[in-house]
Amino acid sequence: MSIVNTESDQSLKLREYLLEDGFRKPVHHLEDGGLILPSWITDEVKPVEIHLPMGWIAAGLLVLCLLGAAFGIKALETYEENRQISYVNMMDSLSLEFTDTDVFEYGTGTVSAESLVKNYNGSLEILQNETIDLTKTGLSQIVYRVSMEDSYNQTAQKEFIRNVRVMDTVLPEIELQEAKVSINAGDEFDPLSNIVSVSDAADGNLVYSETGAPGTYRVISEVNNKTAGSYPVTVEATDVNGNTVTETYTVNVRYVYSGTALNPFIGTVNGPSGKETYYNLPMGGIISIMRGMGFSEKEYPYWIREDGVKMLGDYVMVAANLNIRPRGSTIPTSLGMGLVCDTGGFASRNATQLDIAVDW
Repeated sequence: MSIVNTESDQSLKLREYLLEDGFRKPVHHLEDGGLILPSWITDEVKPVEIHLPMGWIAAGLLVLCLLGAAFGIKALETYEENRQISYVNMMDSLSLEFTDTDVFEYGTGTVSAESLVKNYNGSLEILQNETIDLTKTGLSQIVYRVSMEDSYNQTAQKEFIRNVRVMDTVLPEIELQEAKVSINAGDEFDPLSNIVSVSDAADGNLVYSETGAPGTYRVISEVNNKTAGSYPVTVEATDVNGNTVTETYTVNVRYVYSGTALNPFIGTVNGPSGKETYYNLPMGGIISIMRGMGFSEKEYPYWIREDGVKMLGDYVMVAANLNIRPRGSTIPTSLGMGLVCDTGGFASRNATQLDIAVDW
């Protein structure tokens, strides 16, 4: 065994030994504080005894500690980097796609908020408004959350908002018995009698009210049942949500004459408006004139009554002096309310005479 006595020799060979391969070579302590090193340090075959100051030993241990700390810091940095990457990947993969439907018709029942989701990635939660009440109109906001957890015990989550509206777009329905109602002058008439039903798809049957408040219907009538003429009656229905619809029908109040009526056997009578006679001629040209004046086929169809009187709508067709009774004006006759459609040579002889169109 060789003894290394100079500090410079000790320092050189100890550094080489300590720093090689991370201090994995064997070193043995002596009782007096020295070290037994392999023989290659002292250039002999057998290990040698070397005595070093304790400062050098402490320096070696410090180097070891620094190397270990460096490795630990690197490992910690790698762990944190992987952890952050995992969180970013989770956030990127969280998704939720909605269906195209965001408006629902007012009615009965509910709609599940989950039914509005087309697909999603993650765990789905509904934080607000799990169901939509179809019996209430308006806007509702649904809040969804999708989340997931990774191997680092991190939780990533995203929230999505869907605004859904319930709307009442269906109008109430009014069903009438007749589009036109005829009564005799002086007859009692109830405008409600021609109404079959008033209802709404969601609200059901609507009740009558004078004010026409939401959820009801009202009737606006201009009928004068004592005076012959044609009068409109309007039915106005409003559902609970304010949708309003109207339907109008016509009431024809017929003139009633108590005197002797013109007939095939009595060719001349003194009617309520003066002398009356009758004639039977083709009416095609006269009807064309009346159509041109606005008396439409729909509202004023030409027809022949059972007693042979020619009619335009609800009116008896008459010829008169157009200077005092213009074409299109109405006038009472012994056969009902007349409509002036024509004239004739008689008008120059008797200005108040009426010639009634018949098929006699």
